Amino acid sequence: MNRGKTNIFFIINPHAGNNNKSRVINKIYSEINRQIFKPEMAQTETIKQLSDTLKFIKKDKKNIVVAVGGDGTINFIVNEIVDSNIRFGIIPRGSGNGLARELHIPQTISGAIRVINQFNFRKIDVLQLNNLYSVNVSGVGFDAVIAQKFANLKHRGFKNYLRITAQEIKAIKPDTYNLFIDEYELNAEVYLISFANSRQWGNNAYIAPKAKIDDGLIDVVLLHPFPLLPAPFMIAKLFTKTLAHSQYIDTIKAKTVTIKKAGDIFAHIDGEPYTFKDKIDISIHPRKLEIMCPKI
Repeated sequence: MNRGKTNIFFIINPHAGNNNKSRVINKIYSEINRQIFKPEMAQTETIKQLSDTLKFIKKDKKNIVVAVGGDGTINFIVNEIVDSNIRFGIIPRGSGNGLARELHIPQTISGAIRVINQFNFRKIDVLQLNNLYSVNVSGVGFDAVIAQKFANLKHRGFKNYLRITAQEIKAIKPDTYNLFIDEYELNAEVYLISFANSRQWGNNAYIAPKAKIDDGLIDVVLLHPFPLLPAPFMIAKLFTKTLAHSQYIDTIKAKTVTIKKAGDIFAHIDGEPYTFKDKIDISIHPRKLEIMCPKI
């Protein structure tokens, strides 16, 4: 190890294509500031190998881990390192890149590397859903259905996301949940409930325009049933940061949430589909993760 330099490990999504990997690796090695960093590529082919690699990296709290991938890759790595005080970075290579966009990290490889070279950090909140962690937006209901459909696509991308949303919204049905939001209890018949740490799902679709990623609060967004006719206008509001103005939206800021529904609860965590049983307990850990981002 070179004295005075910081070990920085780049974790590349194991499912990325070989050409994509080679291009990213070449750019990292040619553009990273070697006066500051000693870069290493953690090339793994399976989730098990990735988990073992992260356990090795965690042995030294001075190490930095950079996720090269989308929100799913970020979520997996965060769940492995969140209790280790390892610092974190992002080179966004996903389809939505919600957290990177929220933190003003450029969407290009070179732009993201420039941010890393600035060596600037910010502490952000982390959500916890039962025993799993979330750094961006999680939820139940319609967006969880979309997450499941999207995860099964061979080719992702924004156009396919919109196509699936347009298809599924024609068959949208509400579910009833028993909610405990801090000291309040309510029964809600809704299309979806989002638990937002940041403002957006990804692709600049703002489900919680007033959320702050370091305020120690969860923005709980409830989408109530609405007529099918205004559905395109509701989707448009996502991209103009005006969804909160809709009469069909309620947003409640909270520190803890419990959601109950008998049987399976279909959910997503940072866009990755999950199924819970009967109950989900959601809490927030203020400023728990230290992440590289531009100065703003």
